[in-house]
Amino acid sequence: MTWVIGRPGIFGYALGISDIRVTLSDGSTHDCLQKIYQISPLMVIGFAGSVKIGFEIVNQFILGIRKSSEEQSFDPRFVDPIFIAKQSTGGLSLLFNSFEEREKNARSEILLIGVHPTINDGAAPWAKAFVVKFVSPDFKPHIYTSNSIVPIGSGANIPLFNKELDNLQKDIRLLESETMIQEGSGLLLANQISEVIKKNPQDSISDLLQICIVKRDGIRMGSITREIISKPDTSEVMPPLAKSWAECLRLINSKSATSCDYATC
Repeated sequence: MTWVIGRPGIFGYALGISDIRVTLSDGSTHDCLQKIYQISPLMVIGFAGSVKIGFEIVNQFILGIRKSSEEQSFDPRFVDPIFIAKQSTGGLSLLFNSFEEREKNARSEILLIGVHPTINDGAAPWAKAFVVKFVSPDFKPHIYTSNSIVPIGSGANIPLFNKELDNLQKDIRLLESETMIQEGSGLLLANQISEVIKKNPQDSISDLLQICIVKRDGIRMGSITREIISKPDTSEVMPPLAKSWAECLRLINSKSATSCDYATC
């Protein structure tokens, strides 16, 4: 599986963090998958579970939002994200059930991560951020606001990891870091999560992470890689990442004799 985390911050931005590991049907793993994607100017989506189902859900969100914006003749950034989340349940269930049983057995978990185009977070001049969690088979939306830390994937089922997230949610340093650097609490949270994984390695979770920050003025994607102790001035670069099912097949086939069918993340 994997670990994908969303956080609707209180300073006008939402944060997404994910590892990049894929697990094949024979149990082998490869660090080669992007799991967070932009689907509108103010929203990204992250997935865990079946890789094939995850990619198809990403594609359908992108196509659906594009079609909605074209039909209603307004910029897609002004599509209400909460409305999208509430209207998605039926379509997600139908899409999930269109796959064969073995693929569905890998489950599907989704995070929508973003900010509202017009609503601010109280009296502050910052956008209201949100995270919406969907889990197969019913995909009922669970909407989180106000600084929650929301995980999906196998990492969400590890008690030690959940305890660390609870501690981080209460950590005053996250708030203090915003006074020192823009989006400081998000960057500190991502680095802390990276350290948790490095200290408690899991076969299904990579310590190479992607980080995504969503604000009204744009979406930015970065990465956190592991330091090479013997060469302190260097670090391991992020490997090539598959951004579609076709790319996933190509990358996996170049690394392994095992089929990419029924791959999970």
